[in-house]
Amino acid sequence: MIIKNKSILMIAVAIVSFSFLTSCGDDGCTQADWIGTYDLEEGHMCPDTTVRLDEVITISAGGEENTINYAGSDINFTDCNGTGPFGITLALDGDIISVSGLGCDGEYTRR
Repeated sequence: MIIKNKSILMIAVAIVSFSFLTSCGDDGCTQADWIGTYDLEEGHMCPDTTVRLDEVITISAGGEENTINYAGSDINFTDCNGTGPFGITLALDGDIISVSGLGCDGEYTRR
């Protein structure tokens, strides 16, 4: 009985370790990691009052494996970073996308 419990424990540890190693992080992000709908968090900054960040953004699959579609444009990404139209930069960290550009900075959280 003790051996069986150790086997179950080892399987659980292996599954958790595999999930941790394949999640978005230092190893980079895949297209699937980016896809989703994100809500703008409070505390974003746009010094120019004529520029506003969208309250909600949707990221979908781009036309190629290393692209995502944001605001109607395919964006190449490397690891967990991409550059969109007008020099807007995107950085994915788990369920958070940081957006910077046009004088604005904000964070979006995946729904």
